[in-house]
Amino acid sequence: MKMVILGAGASFDWTYEYYPQDVIDVDEWRPPLANQLFDTRGVFRGILEGYQGAFSFINEIRLAPDVEEFFQQKWNFAKKYNNAVLMAKLFNVQYYLQDLLYQISERNRNIGTSNYTALLSSIYEYTEAKNEEVLIVSFNYDLLAEYAFSDVYGNSLIFENIEEYISKKIKIIKPHGSCNWCSLLKGNNVEIMGSGPKTIDEFLLEDPESSLEIVEKLESQYVLNSPVRIGTNKSNNEEIPKNFFARNSANYDCPTFPRMLLPYKEKDDVILPPEHMSILTSLLPEISEVLVIGWKGTEFKFLETLKEYISNKIIKFTTVTARDFSIVTTLKDRLGHQHKYETFQHMVTPLNSSIVKTPSQFTPGGFSSYTISVNSSGYDNMFKF
Repeated sequence: MKMVILGAGASFDWTYEYYPQDVIDVDEWRPPLANQLFDTRGVFRGILEGYQGAFSFINEIRLAPDVEEFFQQKWNFAKKYNNAVLMAKLFNVQYYLQDLLYQISERNRNIGTSNYTALLSSIYEYTEAKNEEVLIVSFNYDLLAEYAFSDVYGNSLIFENIEEYISKKIKIIKPHGSCNWCSLLKGNNVEIMGSGPKTIDEFLLEDPESSLEIVEKLESQYVLNSPVRIGTNKSNNEEIPKNFFARNSANYDCPTFPRMLLPYKEKDDVILPPEHMSILTSLLPEISEVLVIGWKGTEFKFLETLKEYISNKIIKFTTVTARDFSIVTTLKDRLGHQHKYETFQHMVTPLNSSIVKTPSQFTPGGFSSYTISVNSSGYDNMFKF
């Protein structure tokens, strides 16, 4: 069985060709790496200002050399001292990231030729031809991979519920959660927040002591919370209301809470629905080959789980990480030196003059280079049959 691991670098380099009419906002809405989640881009700032708890961190974050380390320290402090004020602000960050990553997903939906769709098309044909399942593990909050799946399955995969992520031969596992995942808070809107005009993110921020008690009582069931079904063809130019996810609780007659891990350094946890965790652990022993795209390998909890299931076999790893060779060192240290490691290093130039991607956007040895190499330059396709 084959597995693909997707990290932030995959979404950062998700397209090898922007459509000329959509180039104006490309830089503003480009999917961020971890250290860019609180970027100074105007569109990011506009969203951030709608979440005052998250916004209150901005001065510290701008001085922090590592955003993930910054949030690790804040989380550790809040947990150690049971600090309700800081914890409520961290909850607010989750609402901000949910909003930001959904809007980024929508803005990038129809503006270029997707590397995700090219990859998933080849995987789909492989699964059908070989009658074999393929495991996709994505550490990205965005929905760019989901949109590609919808394209590949002809809109028959529309992600109306959490079970659809694992209902096909291609299984999608997101250990850190997703911007469209949430859990319901116990009780209806009036019972939790009263009859005032506040949204749930505002309420949790303004009443920190209550926020801890409320969030501890999350319903265990995961639900999907998004303005449109992923399988529909919504224009990326339509406005998404500010604080949409916090206001959208009317869908369930009760407030919702994001199911997304904070971007902290240690990444020693997962936030999967139980049925997804069960699928993951049942399929890992079957893995024989792994394709890594844009992933730094810092999710040590996942690596420990992977090692547990592959320690008695030799796995081939192909890494596509924009010539960042540290991933191979990390994998060898965490998984062992007995496995086979191959690093994709090709720098492929755009195919023709119609490609409007600038050199700064075209990452050497990245997802775009890999996509073009596999489809046009004869590089070995892991999913050939």
